[in-house]
Amino acid sequence: MRFPRAVIAASLLLAALGGVLAVRYLAGGPMENDLSNTRNKPVTSESSSRLLTRRVDKVVGRLGQDGVAIMVDRLDQVLPLKVELDKRREAAPEDRKPFQRVVTIFDLLPTDQEKKLELVGEARERLERAHRRGIIGASDWAEIEKNLPRAGMAPLGIDDLPPFVPAEEDATTPAA
Repeated sequence: MRFPRAVIAASLLLAALGGVLAVRYLAGGPMENDLSNTRNKPVTSESSSRLLTRRVDKVVGRLGQDGVAIMVDRLDQVLPLKVELDKRREAAPEDRKPFQRVVTIFDLLPTDQEKKLELVGEARERLERAHRRGIIGASDWAEIEKNLPRAGMAPLGIDDLPPFVPAEEDATTPAA
């Protein structure tokens, strides 16, 4: 009661300062727009399912995120299982398909490899012939040769896949 004008002036000054700070805060966009920043902090210990998911992702990318991994005991069981799963998917009503598709270890290998390798070999022979005849200059040939596939390439098999994809003798390891 002794200094009403000072109290009112200080209150108005603080209110004005608060208003200016509020406007600056709101103008800066206080909402988080990137929802990936709102996730829980990752668990420090890795669960076996999380480790398996990471290994599968390295092989098939995000394809493994919405699916189920089914392991078989032997490599020769993969294709019959795929045929049966595809048959069951096709038999299901259109609006109740149990899954979108089946991906196997064989899907990681190129198709028609013999034909493709034959074409690559022919292209390599033509380029080498053009270089020998002087149609392709030395500097161009140096650049081309770096990108040419090596001669005598053989088709890729399961054993040629990266190590995180199990080979036949290791097919029961939960990896892909």
